[in-house]
Amino acid sequence: MDLWGFGGTWFNLAGATNVTDISSALDLPPVKGSNADIPMREGKYDLIKDFDQRMVTLGMALQGTSIRDFETKLDALKLLFGKRSRQYLQRTLEDSSVRRALAEVMKFDVKLTSPISAKMTVDFVLAEIFFRSTIQTSDTQVISASPTLYNLTNLGNAAERAAIVTFIGALDYPKLTNLTNGVYVGFNDAIANTVEVVIDSGLFTCVQGATNYLNKLVHAGDAYFFKLEPGVNSLKVESNTLGGSVRIQFYPPWL
Repeated sequence: MDLWGFGGTWFNLAGATNVTDISSALDLPPVKGSNADIPMREGKYDLIKDFDQRMVTLGMALQGTSIRDFETKLDALKLLFGKRSRQYLQRTLEDSSVRRALAEVMKFDVKLTSPISAKMTVDFVLAEIFFRSTIQTSDTQVISASPTLYNLTNLGNAAERAAIVTFIGALDYPKLTNLTNGVYVGFNDAIANTVEVVIDSGLFTCVQGATNYLNKLVHAGDAYFFKLEPGVNSLKVESNTLGGSVRIQFYPPWL
């Protein structure tokens, strides 16, 4: 049975029992958008849709040994769910792996079944559509030849578009290409020895320390700066200067 928690507190340890996914979080998220109307064309033009925001609804029960015990447990759950901030909604799977997603509580309903027991539902809206592994994938490749070819595996079952790519000098006009999907990201300048240029594909930033270098970033193939497909990705790194390295970091995403 899956174990669920929120804000660092497992529901079973907070007194809640029979925690059940009602939504179900096992489903794919809904898609958003529609096909386009084009004048003088029959039907509609099919557009690829992105996933819409994801909701997760959990049902649970609360049992007290007395009215006071029940009220104490309910107050603790209200404290947990009443915080007006995003916190991690996490679940432990049968293999003991943990997946989590930043989420906000939208609704907490309580229905008394006796003076010391209740059935409850909690609605969460996720900050992004994925649950993510808690173990980070971090891969560093030394660029000893141009091009340098290697494989990198995205262990999740969804495309990763929020990876952090770091070019570490000495490199000259480095370019990282995912041959699996044609997406590439590069830096149009030289990077001195040991200097790090950090590209956050999810936040759309490119910095060296506190200096913004978006004007020197180039990318193509996707709206995000870089994209890793589920499974094995074939990567290529090019640079006019050798000896530096490229680091890619991400938490594998799961639909």
